[in-house]
Amino acid sequence: MRSPRRKRAWAALMTAGLFGLVAQASVLQATVVQAATTTPGPASAAMSREQLAAALVGTFHLTPESKGPLFRDVPPVGPMHTAIETVTGDYLMAGTSDFVFQPNAPATRLQLAEALVNQLGLKDTVQYLTKQPPVNDASQIPTADWGYVNAALQLKLLSTDSSGNFNPNGRVTPELYAAATAVAKATTPAQVSSVANQVANAEWLGFPYWENASTNVNVGTQIQQIDYQVEHGELVLPGLATLSASAGTLGANGSYTAPNQPGLATVTAKADGTSISQSLTFKVYEPKSLQMNSNTPTVVTAGTKVNVVGDVMSPNPSNLATNAVDKADSGRALTLTVTDASGNTTDTLTATDSSGQASFAWTPQTAGQYTLSLSGSGFATVTQTVQVEAAALASASVSLSQSSLGYGQSAQVKLSLKPTGKTALPAQIPITVRAAGSGTVNNATTMVNTSQAEQPGGVVIGSLVGGATPGSTTVSVANVGNVFPAETASASVVSLGSISVSVPSTAQTAGSTVTVSAQLTLANGQPAPAGISVGFTPTAPDGETGLLATRSEYNTAYATTNGQGIATVNLADQFMAGTYQLSVTANGYTSGASTYQVSPGPAVKLDAVVAPSPFIYAGKSANLNVSAVDKYGNIVPGVSVPVHVTFKGKDGRLQMFNKQVAGEGTVGTVTAGQTAGTDEIMVSSPTFPGQQVNLPVKVYTNPNQLLQGKGAWATYGVYAAMGPQGMINAMKAQGVTHLYLETAATGAGFYGQLPFDQIVDLAHQNGIAVITWSYAALWNVAADEADAKAALTYKSKMGSMTDGYTGDFEENLNASTMQQYSGFIRNVIGPNEPYVATIYPPQDGFGTPMSTLAQYANAFAPMDYWHGTESDYTYSQVYNYVADSINQIKAAAPGVPIEVIAQTYDMWSYSAQGVYSPTGVEEEAAMQAATDGGAASISFYDLQTMTPAEATVVSDVPYPVTGAPATTPPGTPGAGQPVAGQGSAGDPGLGQAPGLRQPGPGKGPGFGQGLGQGPDQGPGQGIRNQLRQPTLPSPQHPIHSGQLPPGFPTQGN
Repeated sequence: MRSPRRKRAWAALMTAGLFGLVAQASVLQATVVQAATTTPGPASAAMSREQLAAALVGTFHLTPESKGPLFRDVPPVGPMHTAIETVTGDYLMAGTSDFVFQPNAPATRLQLAEALVNQLGLKDTVQYLTKQPPVNDASQIPTADWGYVNAALQLKLLSTDSSGNFNPNGRVTPELYAAATAVAKATTPAQVSSVANQVANAEWLGFPYWENASTNVNVGTQIQQIDYQVEHGELVLPGLATLSASAGTLGANGSYTAPNQPGLATVTAKADGTSISQSLTFKVYEPKSLQMNSNTPTVVTAGTKVNVVGDVMSPNPSNLATNAVDKADSGRALTLTVTDASGNTTDTLTATDSSGQASFAWTPQTAGQYTLSLSGSGFATVTQTVQVEAAALASASVSLSQSSLGYGQSAQVKLSLKPTGKTALPAQIPITVRAAGSGTVNNATTMVNTSQAEQPGGVVIGSLVGGATPGSTTVSVANVGNVFPAETASASVVSLGSISVSVPSTAQTAGSTVTVSAQLTLANGQPAPAGISVGFTPTAPDGETGLLATRSEYNTAYATTNGQGIATVNLADQFMAGTYQLSVTANGYTSGASTYQVSPGPAVKLDAVVAPSPFIYAGKSANLNVSAVDKYGNIVPGVSVPVHVTFKGKDGRLQMFNKQVAGEGTVGTVTAGQTAGTDEIMVSSPTFPGQQVNLPVKVYTNPNQLLQGKGAWATYGVYAAMGPQGMINAMKAQGVTHLYLETAATGAGFYGQLPFDQIVDLAHQNGIAVITWSYAALWNVAADEADAKAALTYKSKMGSMTDGYTGDFEENLNASTMQQYSGFIRNVIGPNEPYVATIYPPQDGFGTPMSTLAQYANAFAPMDYWHGTESDYTYSQVYNYVADSINQIKAAAPGVPIEVIAQTYDMWSYSAQGVYSPTGVEEEAAMQAATDGGAASISFYDLQTMTPAEATVVSDVPYPVTGAPATTPPGTPGAGQPVAGQGSAGDPGLGQAPGLRQPGPGKGPGFGQGLGQGPDQGPGQGIRNQLRQPTLPSPQHPIHSGQLPPGFPTQGN
């Protein structure tokens, strides 16, 4: 969950019904069919919507499902319920409005057209068939449904009457139904493709991601499968294409075999009936021989570890006379045999090449002459002689042409060698030249001519360039084989000048724009020239670095110097009161620093919190803190605040010991009773007439009680985009009980001060628990532990802290490492706060050590992101995927509660709010599967990216799911709709940030199946690719399919 954070873009194709494969009729199905076929009435009688649903199940042998979208007006039992759940879950039919199906309403011709077109897999295609249908009554057809009518007419599923009318609201009779479904069942893949390809504007051609395939191949190499997909933008269409190859062979199963001659070969996919095509060019190599890498030393000092590299050589197809390393393949087993002067074998080393190179670690122990022999199956053995010396053959010195450098200035680096004995140095020695500190090396030599290095003054081996930060830099020179000891030389990096910072001399009022400037002065005392970029980085009073309103995007404001060497910036939204640290930098100049003050505005509001949290474990205590604050939430000192407090509770108690504070202070202590439930504290003050702060106090006896219900996930980008009050409004509308707030990540450290200060108090005042969320890569456990501790121990200005912790585990999944980290977390939070392990779904096969985590975690939160392609998923697909995840976790770690993380974002757009977000029906399926699987709770990633349809389901469907939601009372506006960017006058007004922290994946690797059965036509011949069974991939990457989509009737339907 760099996702939740980036919530990493991976998903799965579920095994249940993805391509509408026909199931064997069951007893339940027979019951449904019986209900449809025994409907009384003549062939001309109108069918109801529930009769149409039942008939579709029987006609197309749909697997009956008792679990499906929730409808208020469908009885919860009976065959018609099953039929309706099945067809709506498979997207053949839909409700007439949210949670309403109208089962007894007459089925219409338009609804039949929609069902049959969807059954043929054209649901996503029809949105682009936007031309007005060629019928006389087009005005009676909703514009959004024109595509369905166009497709139905083209495929001859339905026809117009003698007057040229489609009659969209006409009734469906059994006779009409039988005729239309007979045509649908007889429709061929080519006919479906002819409709889909009308809207195609792109094609993709490549490999499935799970194959180690390359466009650089050896002669005769077989690629297991080449895939294509016909697309509209990134939408995968059920279109067909024809493959052809300029050389090589296309196999019956979609494989490709490279030709037996080196050169270039092109495979092309052309969308049938269109001019759209895509080609893939292969560079075909012919393995020739083995070769010792040119950097293999000829002289080595005894005891030195040497990395001997063997190359697999090939002709370059664009210039077959030129030898090059064969990067076309990997995995060839090679052997390096070392023999001494007497022919005795001293070492036998094995390695496997990667992209044409194999490495062997050899450490000779005794002086003498050795022969290295490189061999491999099918290759001629090559040898090289290496002389091993008892000691280094030369001393070395490194010198610089200048000992002092400015930014961008360079000095020559020279190497001098002096032999230490009578043994001559090899003619050439491979060397490495590196820089450390504030400098870089340019034009470094990798092979030094020793005769030149032995001359007075040595030989130039590169240039050292001064870095942007004044200080020092060191260049080091070493050699393979340790023929001479490594040596270094250093230079100082001097400043081009200084930076003087000017800030306001008086405190600025919270919310002001603070103007600051910097004077750049050269070392000679003159002003710096115009056009120099200067960076201004503020650190807020809470210790967080960056620009408060836009920190999710960047941390530094930039300006350029004018003709007097002065750069000026305006730092907006400085709304946090306190002392700001300002750092000013410019390349090559000594950095400048200063501080400025921001003071609170007038006290306008009474604020109160139960701290550190109103979620109190039974028998424990917390403080009641009261303060006067300005419109940005800054505490205003010195304001007299007499307080009146009322406590309503079960067996808890409030002890007051202070009835007045000066600006801020603790006025009492609340102690939780032994009974789980909600108490309430009401705080008012005559200083702020008409204001009252109501504080819910949640008493819990088990940490998992804090995770019950619905959760939401929010990154820093969500906070920046929605604002604190906007987040609270959305969570309250959706019935969220707990928030996972990202505040730290590997590499970024703890950066959650501002969200803490702005959100935690507000969430607690609204009865929402806040769980600290950190992305922990665990490659540096100590650093990740420090980040987590910083987040867990941070307090808001009012003294609030979070209520639990989740570690987002996506990288280092080593069991002992996770045990160490989890033990640390448990020690920090203690036994009474929840620790949630956020993990991959077990279907992914990443090997998360759940049994280890179960020793510490209160719950598992699998990232069950199912929506991995640019199309809608059926209810059953989502349900089965989430259910499978839950079942596998239960098997691996029995007894540990589970909180499903459902997907509410579009992984195919940068903003994560595109048209390929999951549907409301998909969210229903996830919630039902979580309920049926016994998951303790469900949460949604993420809060900002919910579509209105998703938000309606999340808000209206309770968790656990107990049935269809009650009818929304008339006049209830906006139920379930997310509220973004809202806030009261007290909000800092962050506004919309440009994008989230995590980018959407765009078009990633691994576009799925698209080929099928067909004759092997040989080189240069086209192949018609037919339907075949898909290979289900790991859900790490999304799969696109060039195959027929869900619901396509196969032979025998």
